[in-house]
Amino acid sequence: PHCCPAEGVPFDPTTHPTAEAMTAAGGKALRDRAAVAATIAPLGGLAEESMRQATRRAERRADSLRRAGPDPGPPGGSAQRVIDAGLRAVSEAVAVYRRGGRLSSDEEFAWLAVSLADLRVRDDAWARMLPEHTAAHLRLWTDVVRRAPARYVPAPASLLAFTAWQAGNGALANLAAERALAADTGYSMALLLLDAVGAGVPPSAARLPMTPEEVAASYAAASGPAAGKSRRRTAAPARRAASVKRKGSPPGKRGRRGGRPGGGPPDSATRRRAIRPDAR
Repeated sequence: PHCCPAEGVPFDPTTHPTAEAMTAAGGKALRDRAAVAATIAPLGGLAEESMRQATRRAERRADSLRRAGPDPGPPGGSAQRVIDAGLRAVSEAVAVYRRGGRLSSDEEFAWLAVSLADLRVRDDAWARMLPEHTAAHLRLWTDVVRRAPARYVPAPASLLAFTAWQAGNGALANLAAERALAADTGYSMALLLLDAVGAGVPPSAARLPMTPEEVAASYAAASGPAAGKSRRRTAAPARRAASVKRKGSPPGKRGRRGGRPGGGPPDSATRRRAIRPDAR
């Protein structure tokens, strides 16, 4: 009791060796959960109003792309124009942040947020989350989450949660997933990530077994002539996707918005299997 009392020994977390180790590794020790939450909180004020207006312009841009000229090729060609523009925005944003830069305008952030609402664009971004660029990706998704209107938060917040999990930052991963679910309680990617982090699945499991090209091929197969009657059906690669199953969740709770391409229910899998970019 004189050296190890039952009530524990208090210490200042800001001066603890753990804080020094985190600082040396490029991290910053924050005092409590509220301080972590503040790092991804909405900007508010004039910045919020400016982003609201930019988002309306981005929505009008998407509508204009859908209406522009006759649909090329197969059905859905007009929507494909929006998707292609979104894919370019994701690729360019990821490249900018990996080079140490940052998006500088509300227009760029708004278009990225609106584009990510399409699962094909979000899954392309998910497949680009390579662990060696975690710090850059954390900056990117934090910037988008803090600026996006609530209805467009689920996708970037889930991507932030995944990247935080890769970085071993469970507190940030949980908070980001909760931000996604606050906007959409059925966003399955966020639910799956909460399960993974809560179960103690290590960051090494946050691997990427699909490339952006393979994700695109999965969607192309799902939308082809033999894809079935409804977009809510999954492609074969998606049906093979591993997931993390929430204990006690009722049948059918999974496979709602924001997880696997096509919207089908996720496969039964152990908690230790990887979450994939094609996993709803």
